[in-house]
Parts: sequence; C-alpha cells; structure tokens
Amino acid sequence: MGNRPPGASVVISLVDKQSYEERDGRSELSKEHLSLLHRFHNFGEDVFSWLRDNRGSGELDFKEVDGPSGQFAVRGIKPHKSAPLVAWLKQEAARQHLAITLDLHEE
Repeated sequence: MGNRPPGASVVISLVDKQSYEERDGRSELSKEHLSLLHRFHNFGEDVFSWLRDNRGSGELDFKEVDGPSGQFAVRGIKPHKSAPLVAWLKQEAARQHLAITLDLHEE
C-alpha cells in the first residue's frame, strides 16, 4: 500500500464542464473555468483547515488541491470520522456555491 495512510478515502471532484476559448489559434481554459478552479482550490484549503482541527479525519496532499484537475482526495479517514467529514464537505461546498461529487471508499 506504500505511503497511503490506512483507513477510508474520499475523492472530491468539482462538477464542471471545462470550457475553452479560442485565442490566436489555440484553445485556452475560459476565465470562468479558471475562476471556478480558483474557488475550488480555496475550498481545498478550507478542507485542510477542517482536517487539522478534527484530528483523525484524514490527510490531504496540497499538490492535488492546487492541481489543475479539479479533484483531490482525503485519505486515511478513521471509520468513525467518515460520516462527519462527508456531511461537512457537502455543507461547506453548498455554502461556497460549489457543485462537487464525493466518492467514498471504505477500506
């Protein structure tokens, strides 16, 4: 299993159809998508803070949060912590007006 912490994991993905603009003969991500991705990165920072304050709720890799994929995972979630984490993720995403999907993997 390598460096993965034991426990459940949840993959958080931004629900967004990436939109592109044509500029000078090449496609670039639209300003709207880049703005949404920036908000998703800020959401990831809030997730990190929540995990720090709720020890044992999981671990997060900032490289994933700050990446361009619009997806990151929380790993190493202790069994009794997964329900509160998932509930908080849904509530916080709604508060920040972000549409996300959650894919929980119990181990």
